Amino acid sequence: MHQVIDFYRPFACILGLGLHLGVSAQTPPGDGHWELYWQDDFTFFDENRWDKAIFSDHSGEPQLYLPDNVTISSEGELVLALIPTAVLCADNAGHNVGVGGSPCHEGVVYPLTSGWVETNSASDIRFGYVEARIKMPRQKYFFFPGEDYWYETWSAFWTWRGHGVNGANETEIDIFESYAGSMSWDKLGSNVHLAYSTPTQQAVNFPSDIEVGDYPADYHLYGVQWDPEKIIWYFDGMPVRTLANHYVRDPARIILNLAVRGNDELSFSTGDWQSIYPKPPVIDYPGPAVPCYMYVDYVRVYKLKEDCDEVIHTNAYNYAQYPMAVVNYVSLGNGGQWNQPTGTAFIRASEYVDLMMDYTFPVGTDLHLEAVSTCTNDLTGLCFERIVGCAVNGATMSGQVKRSIEIGGNECSVNGSSGQENIDARAAEWIMIGPNTTILPTVQASVVLRIDTCE
Repeated sequence: MHQVIDFYRPFACILGLGLHLGVSAQTPPGDGHWELYWQDDFTFFDENRWDKAIFSDHSGEPQLYLPDNVTISSEGELVLALIPTAVLCADNAGHNVGVGGSPCHEGVVYPLTSGWVETNSASDIRFGYVEARIKMPRQKYFFFPGEDYWYETWSAFWTWRGHGVNGANETEIDIFESYAGSMSWDKLGSNVHLAYSTPTQQAVNFPSDIEVGDYPADYHLYGVQWDPEKIIWYFDGMPVRTLANHYVRDPARIILNLAVRGNDELSFSTGDWQSIYPKPPVIDYPGPAVPCYMYVDYVRVYKLKEDCDEVIHTNAYNYAQYPMAVVNYVSLGNGGQWNQPTGTAFIRASEYVDLMMDYTFPVGTDLHLEAVSTCTNDLTGLCFERIVGCAVNGATMSGQVKRSIEIGGNECSVNGSSGQENIDARAAEWIMIGPNTTILPTVQASVVLRIDTCE
């Protein structure tokens, strides 16, 4: 019997052993598998990293995106300003093609202006951990006296199809969305969009509102782990949602924007409000309409370190030797044990993490296991198996060349078989016999130790 740890069940627990298996606290600050790919602390606006939307109309929303609404504060923050002042799209010739939507409609007055930034082609990402520290507004702007006619702020941190990518789908991961009026203040929106609704196709998406507690007034951490098999959403460093089988595997750009929308997608008249121009202007109700701001302290992108030519296939394992990188696969068992004091440990493999049921851990071990499907090479051959243990016999050798063999010290033994077949221990790299190890050949069979080539 053995147990393969299933990464679709991130909070599994083996009772009675004090062994906790999960994904909590596997964000980069607590997990050495991650290495920083790039970061922006916004001490200045990096035009080699980011593009601004210029005279952009995104899907018929009420705001006009302008570059002047994107600034850097004296505190080192990216600031996106939503300003409730009407602006005429007199000339969209300066539109930054492909950034922030389509060119604005010439001759149309937009009731508000705002800011949009997205990473350029050099900073497209494909898998990893993306995190931003953000403070967002929650504000309403009324366009008719009364409580039923307003625009609500719509803050967003998300990904979309990479530059020049003709991908399998839209590659949209909504790391978070926040609506000022139609969503309670203890919830965040999350989603994955594979296809948008059009006259010829249905939308394909996976929405979920996440309860996180009251959050708008202060800075918070919003993050997402994206690998080929799953997406994990994080809020303030803790996992809050997991989606498997997401089909989002193409390169993507990162987007930060501050939009507005009609409350509950209110129709201003007959038809879809997004297709109606011009939109109603903002009025001073119930008091003066004032600007609001979305602040971004930093954006950081991490990649998993990989050692795809390495496997961990042994019956005893010393975690101190773990490379802190994604290995090809992990298989631990056959009466072995975890040679590590009680504490937190992380193991990530590409293909699988396999624990034999007779493999033992110290009580209280906080062990985080995960499979991420990032390696492309196949190392299923036994020449990549490392044998570490006390007893070596014909069953453990399997008649195959191992990568290395280590037989440890006092009271360990290499026992000859009761028949006439030799115990043939072959390794490609090295064989180590610890002190006071007993080698017991028989009258009819020998124990053979040799360095051999991979088969």
